[in-house]
Amino acid sequence: MARSGRSGWRYLFWQWAPSMADPPWIRSAPVAIALIFPVVVIFSVPSRSASSTDWHVREAKTVVVDGVEEVWQLRWLDKPHSSCGPDGGDANLTCPCSGFAYGLKGQIALVRKRKGHPDERLNLAAAFPNEYPNGRDQKQKAEVTIQQWAPVLEGPDSDLNHAEDDDFAARVERRPPVELMQFGDFDHDGGATEFLIQVSTLPCGKHQMALFGISRSNPHLHVFSTVENPKAPLVLGNWEWDALLRSNGRVSVTDWNCDDHGSDAEWRIEMEARNGVLHAKNVGFSCPTGGTARTAVSTQIR
Repeated sequence: MARSGRSGWRYLFWQWAPSMADPPWIRSAPVAIALIFPVVVIFSVPSRSASSTDWHVREAKTVVVDGVEEVWQLRWLDKPHSSCGPDGGDANLTCPCSGFAYGLKGQIALVRKRKGHPDERLNLAAAFPNEYPNGRDQKQKAEVTIQQWAPVLEGPDSDLNHAEDDDFAARVERRPPVELMQFGDFDHDGGATEFLIQVSTLPCGKHQMALFGISRSNPHLHVFSTVENPKAPLVLGNWEWDALLRSNGRVSVTDWNCDDHGSDAEWRIEMEARNGVLHAKNVGFSCPTGGTARTAVSTQIR
């Protein structure tokens, strides 16, 4: 959507490489189901800025799993650097940075600390599809972008009105960090030990998310995948995950509209969550023309 003012044209800019997070008619290997888990209480510990004394800890939360208290951390493995950051001015409020601005980039892992057990560590890079042209082995050391500070896009103090100010970056960096670990019962099994992280964005502003946590089927940290494709993360739009979370366990959501960035079909995703297992499939429908009725033309198991 175009914006007014000197930077409005930039909102129409987009670049991306085909990947599993792309629209259904582009991606060649869609993904699908997932398994999930137990829990009960989650206590927030204040998030820490990368500029604080201990820049390693991006965020920490205390989680009670089966009556036992654990600490989960998002932990930088090297000192992060700016990516889609406030130092780039309003150019970093364009489509490719949607959901990542204002971000930091580096190696980051989810760390689980339990008394009497060795720490578990899961590198988040495995779920980021667009960053790694050299394959999964490269991902364990890959840098990824994680949102650090939220942009202000409305009102007279909108970042669009101040992005060229000399002290703009310093003011943004004084904002509280964005809360990333927001747990939810996405699989409708009565527990909530998983959370979403944005791993890519599609044109324009369609945030693509992967699910991280533990499950009854896999009690160790993992990226959630489907039974049919266990080596590939299940990546869905944030609105699709939200619809599943708020549903009674079965929901159908528009994934891509007719004519959206040249699509000649409407795509819907049908999802079901039962007993800790997720099912999903994309169904493509022809776009009505000249009074013709909409018909299903393709189905892709995710």
